[in-house]
Amino acid sequence: MKEEGVQEKWESDLKIDKFALEEECEKQAALFTKYALEYVDQLYNLDKAKLDLDGIRSACKMGKEVIYSEVEMEIRREYNAKGVKVTEAQIKSSVLLDKVYQEKVDELDRELREAEEGYIEQKAITEEAQAKKEGMKQKKDMVGHMIFLWGADYFADPPTESKTAEQMNYKTNLKKPMKRREKK
Repeated sequence: MKEEGVQEKWESDLKIDKFALEEECEKQAALFTKYALEYVDQLYNLDKAKLDLDGIRSACKMGKEVIYSEVEMEIRREYNAKGVKVTEAQIKSSVLLDKVYQEKVDELDRELREAEEGYIEQKAITEEAQAKKEGMKQKKDMVGHMIFLWGADYFADPPTESKTAEQMNYKTNLKKPMKRREKK
């Protein structure tokens, strides 16, 4: 429900009222700043999520090594207690097949997946915030174009016979020198 309100607000902020261009110009800077700051906040959150992910990734790697070492030592003790000589390959195989090792490694992998999913989700939120910021930048450009069109009578009533196409062409009228008034 909250997401719908946020999306509706965004869509409302993006709309341009062509009959209130002055108001659009006045509020444009504040709107752009709002969405630019939201983007900066999301970039911060993305960087934080990346650091968290890197920390969890490193902790998982070390955790797996510690778990492997603990299980390996236990397996060696068991074989030594039985007086059985084993190869390194047999020990490695026994460690990898050990249920305790598998459960602990699975738990670390779940934590890592959750952190990766969190990072991916934050990346999507950040990219959406960037798109909104760029949308506000585009709105600024469009408001400028609409002001130009307004000045060129684009939004005026259809031309009558008294207004020729040349009179309607704003660029052409700008290039023509002004006629001097005749003195009476």
